[in-house]
Amino acid sequence: MSKSIFEYRLEVLLKEWDFAQGQIGQFDSIAMTIRGWAVSVFSAMLAAAIALHNADLCLWTMMPIILFWLLDALFKSFQELVIDRSRKIEDYLRSKEFAADAASQMTFGFETPQIAGLFQADNRERTAGLLRAALYANVSFFYGALLVTCIVLYYLLPSLMSADPS
Repeated sequence: MSKSIFEYRLEVLLKEWDFAQGQIGQFDSIAMTIRGWAVSVFSAMLAAAIALHNADLCLWTMMPIILFWLLDALFKSFQELVIDRSRKIEDYLRSKEFAADAASQMTFGFETPQIAGLFQADNRERTAGLLRAALYANVSFFYGALLVTCIVLYYLLPSLMSADPS
């Protein structure tokens, strides 16, 4: 028995939803890797600042932290696109429209978009998405704490070095 067009399209939609779920998890893994590198660079540069008795290195440490923050935000903005698509699929599958489509088996009211088009936003849209993602609490608190630590150590390090008897 062959599948109807409805069944084929539903199968594709369910595969897309399953793929989106996997991608969401992958973006979380990427974020953890980026944050791990940020902490490594942060620790190495602050250790160098202390070892070299150079408080200015604390300020230079802020530059790679900001770059890691933007990279993290970029991937978070990509993740948001996938989450939005997944949410649209879930909403459709719970809707009365889907129930009607399934009952008739003749139509399919939910269109599958060209996914690549979601990632080809204009520069203003892309920048706005990046900045919005950079300000999410789970992103900004992490990098904000690293930046505040750099600033605090910049001011504390000279007094700690002058108090050092060696």
